[in-house]
Amino acid sequence: MSSASIKLPSTLDCITCGLCVPTCPSWQLTGRESQSPRGRVHLIRAHGEGRLPFDRDLVDELQDCLVCRRCESICPAGVSFGGLMEIAREEASAEGFRLPRKMRVMLGQLNKPKRLSVGMGSVRLLQRLGLSKWMDPAVRALPPIPAAAQRTELPEWSRAETKKQGEVWFLEGCVMPELFGRVNRAAVRLMQLAGYDVRAPKPRPCCGAMHAHGGEGEAARDMARAWIDMADDLGWPEALVSASAGCGAHMDEFGRVLAGNSKYAERAVRFAGLVVDASVLLEQAPGRERLTSKMKAVPTKFLPVAYDDPCHLCHAQGVRDEPRSLIDSIPELVRVNLSDPEACCGSAGLYSVMHPEKSQALLASKLQDFETTGARTLVTANPGCQMQWTGGVQAPKRVLHLIELLALSIEGQLPT
Repeated sequence: MSSASIKLPSTLDCITCGLCVPTCPSWQLTGRESQSPRGRVHLIRAHGEGRLPFDRDLVDELQDCLVCRRCESICPAGVSFGGLMEIAREEASAEGFRLPRKMRVMLGQLNKPKRLSVGMGSVRLLQRLGLSKWMDPAVRALPPIPAAAQRTELPEWSRAETKKQGEVWFLEGCVMPELFGRVNRAAVRLMQLAGYDVRAPKPRPCCGAMHAHGGEGEAARDMARAWIDMADDLGWPEALVSASAGCGAHMDEFGRVLAGNSKYAERAVRFAGLVVDASVLLEQAPGRERLTSKMKAVPTKFLPVAYDDPCHLCHAQGVRDEPRSLIDSIPELVRVNLSDPEACCGSAGLYSVMHPEKSQALLASKLQDFETTGARTLVTANPGCQMQWTGGVQAPKRVLHLIELLALSIEGQLPT
C-alpha cells in the first residue's frame, strides 16, 4: 500500500469547517492558512494526489507544526491529525528531506541508555565549569543535569507497601532517568503506597515518540516492536504506566503505528490498550483512599498552584480531570485556573530545538497567563513541558511535575 493511499482517507475526512484554525499555535504566530491544520491537511492531500511534489517550502510548512494535536480536540470530523503528520513527515524523509544531522544524532542516543548517560555527564561537567555558552543551542536548552547519583535506573521490582492491588509496568523512559529521575522515583513510590507491585522492565527501550514525530518512522516501529517482544518475553502486565504525557500518547497509538505489520498488528492494539497515565492510575486505584489519607497540606510558599494541561495528555489522551482531582485532594491546597490551560507552551519535543524563537514566543503568552493568576507554582505532567516552563518561570516561583506535588504532600518534602 502506498503512503498516498494511507493518507488520503484521513485528509478527505476534513470538512474544511475551520474550527481548528484559531486554536493552532503556528497559525497564531503567522496568520497563514498553510500554517493551520486545515491548510496542512490540504497540502498533504495535494501531494497525495500528485498535484504538489515535496520541496523545501512544503516540508517547512509540515515541520513548523508542533503536533500539539489541539486541533483534534475540536475537530467535528475526527481527523487523526497527529498520525497524518507522522506519515507525511516520514514520506518527506524518504524523499530526502530528513531532519538536520544534529537532530538525527540526538535521536540516535535515546535508545542507548549508557551512551546517553555518558553524554549527560559530559554536559553536566561543562555546565559546572561555566562553559554552557560554547555548547550547541540544543544542549544549552537543557536544565542543570543532576549528579550521577540521581541519574540511576530504577530497580526492576518495587513491591507494594500495602495490600496488593495489582502489578504494573512503569515506563522509565530515556531522558526521564537523566533529567527527572526524581519524578520517576516518586511515581513508583506513590504506586507502591496505592498497592501496586511496580516493574521497571530491563533493558529500557525508548518509546519512539520523538522519532515518529521527526519522520524517522522505521526507527519508531522498531522500538514499538521491541516493547511488544518484551511483553511476550517477560509476561504481559496489567497496565503500562507513564509519567510522561508525550511518551504515553505515542505508546497509546502503537496499534496505528504497527497497523501495517501483520505479525504485530493485533498485539500492538492489545499493548496500546494497557497504556495509562500515572494520574489516571492513581486517581482510579482501589488504594486511592489510603493514598489520599496520607496527604498533608503543603507549605504555603507553594500556593496557590496552577495546573497546565500537557498537550499530549489532554488532546491526545483525553486526560483532563484526573490530575486536577488529585491536586484538589491535597488538604488546604488552593488551585487557581489559567485562562487557557490547553494552549501549547511551545516545547513540543524537537520543535523547541528547531524553532527556538517561535517556541519562546508561545511560552511568553503562557507565562503572562501564569502571572495573571497570581499562582506561585506551575504544575504540569510532562517532562518537555516541565523543561519549557522551568526556563521561563522566575524564582521564587517554581515549576513542579504533578507527581512531585503529590509526593511533597505525602512525604513532606520534594523528591530527590
